[in-house]
Amino acid sequence: MKPIIRSFPNGWTALRYQVGDWYCASVRNARGETHDAIRCDTARAAREYFQAFAAIAKRAGGQP
Repeated sequence: MKPIIRSFPNGWTALRYQVGDWYCASVRNARGETHDAIRCDTARAAREYFQAFAAIAKRAGGQP
């Protein structure tokens, strides 16, 4: 799976990537610290979490 990274103007970032057999999704704040992350068994579940994390990142404030 090709990694997907979505950056937002407020500095937050949503990521989706694969590590071995795991599909991962995470969201990072403007400082680059992990706000939330999850490992999934299926690509579909990771895609759904990525969409939720992208919504969090889009609506988050700038510097935490």
